[in-house]
Amino acid sequence: MAKGEYAAAAETAQQVIDSGNYTMFTKEKLTTTGFNSVELPSFMWAIDLTKDNTPALPTFWGHVDYFTYSYAGIGDYKEIPDNLYAEIPETDGRKAWFRNQQPYLPWNKFFDANRVYMGDRLWENDEVYMRIEEMYLIAAEANARDNKLDQSKIVLTDWS
Repeated sequence: MAKGEYAAAAETAQQVIDSGNYTMFTKEKLTTTGFNSVELPSFMWAIDLTKDNTPALPTFWGHVDYFTYSYAGIGDYKEIPDNLYAEIPETDGRKAWFRNQQPYLPWNKFFDANRVYMGDRLWENDEVYMRIEEMYLIAAEANARDNKLDQSKIVLTDWS
């Protein structure tokens, strides 16, 4: 899409949503999947990392996951700032993505399935590049930019 083609972007995103090929995570699964497998039903675009194709430490996991042999594991934490963490309502399931103490690390969103400190030294957790949830955001934003605020609200309501 070219810049400013909001109607086309909203339509395309809605077609992907309506295809039924992908399903959003439920609130219950937000903290149990680890976002670490191409088999997850919300993943639209991901790579199945194996010992033969892993880029090793330069993976997403090598930068973010405390449970992977990674920069985050040795103290280069990727954390949410205190003030932003405090703004997440207790009723929002995404708050549980983070450890409930400082530093607020991504503890229950991106994690190696074995959950052993620096246990994954093969970097085989799959990497996600796009999820169906992003289509809802694209559709909502494109509709809003196209002055279709009611349609934008509907897309976001469908999501929640």
